[in-house]
Amino acid sequence: MKIYASHHLPCSVETFWRLYFDDEYKEALDREMDLAEHVILEDVPRGDRRFIRARLTPNREIPKAVQKVFRSATLSYVEERLYDADRSRIDWTALHDMLGKRFRCSGQFSVQPEGDGSRRILDGSIEVKILGVGRLIEKTIASDVERTYDVSARFIGRWLEEHPE
Repeated sequence: MKIYASHHLPCSVETFWRLYFDDEYKEALDREMDLAEHVILEDVPRGDRRFIRARLTPNREIPKAVQKVFRSATLSYVEERLYDADRSRIDWTALHDMLGKRFRCSGQFSVQPEGDGSRRILDGSIEVKILGVGRLIEKTIASDVERTYDVSARFIGRWLEEHPE
């Protein structure tokens, strides 16, 4: 299943990336996106690139059908991100402890200049190979990812109004 989101942002590409790596902004965004946990496990600069591993746990309800199949189901996952400054892009992969190889979720998001601001585009895919509930899990996750990108696009505008440069 495809995951896609595209938003015009009221800031330059440079401002977006500065905020993306700013701790105060990230903590406020995590609260806005209702994340129970966002722990950076690894953050390694590699020239114009930066590798980040983070554990994320959203505060979301697990669909009842999934709870029936996986009684100890958790929404927690590890995300690996590779930031490429030259391409203004992050390639990412989400790894779910419990689902292992039955779960594939990856993609990229890029930020490019557009008019008086920039455009952020998320392009990814998710595949869950679990008989009976795989498609439901895919739809739930895809919907949540797209929703959180909508939330973050609105949040960046408010943040910039409240924290002028």
